[in-house]
Amino acid sequence: MSRFYCGSRSSFVSCVAYHPGRLTVVFKKNPHKYEYYFVSRSVYSKLEKSESVGSAFGDLVKGKYPCKKIKTNKK
Repeated sequence: MSRFYCGSRSSFVSCVAYHPGRLTVVFKKNPHKYEYYFVSRSVYSKLEKSESVGSAFGDLVKGKYPCKKIKTNKK
């Protein structure tokens, strides 16, 4: 698994993790994780290298891959 924290590179995305074929995204203002399926390693690499992770997420992932909301125990 690969993971990176966005910090100041996004006001929208907190953390992104990649498992082969699966991208997990945690958003800053939402208590859920979202898993996106069939995502290539190259898409993850582009997110990791982008100056604005939220913008790159919108361009490269959102609406392009099947996803599932994963409820977390955080409140």
